[in-house]
Amino acid sequence: MKESIFLTFSALALILLVTPAAQTESVRDIKAGDAQVREQMLQITKELGTTCTQCHNVNDFKHPGKAEFGVAAKHMKLVAVMKANGFDGRGGPEANCYMCHRGALKPPAKMPAAP
Repeated sequence: MKESIFLTFSALALILLVTPAAQTESVRDIKAGDAQVREQMLQITKELGTTCTQCHNVNDFKHPGKAEFGVAAKHMKLVAVMKANGFDGRGGPEANCYMCHRGALKPPAKMPAAP
């Protein structure tokens, strides 16, 4: 089981390294209205089981001062890369925070049991 987790994360890291930066996006690059960004952020908080203040400075939501802000940005790039490489929800699962985090800020350390 540990080997499958290692292989999964190794494959994701390889995809992240090989995929051109132009195919990834961050919150700053989203060309959407404030309402759409807010909707996406609220979805992320549900998928992580947290609140906005975990990553954001409430006085300036775009300020990257918190370490968690940088971690979240990297994870959002990873999700974007996964969506660009087949996890787009069309022929299978769609990449999102819940895939790994399962509603918890810190992802579970072990894989769930097979159904």
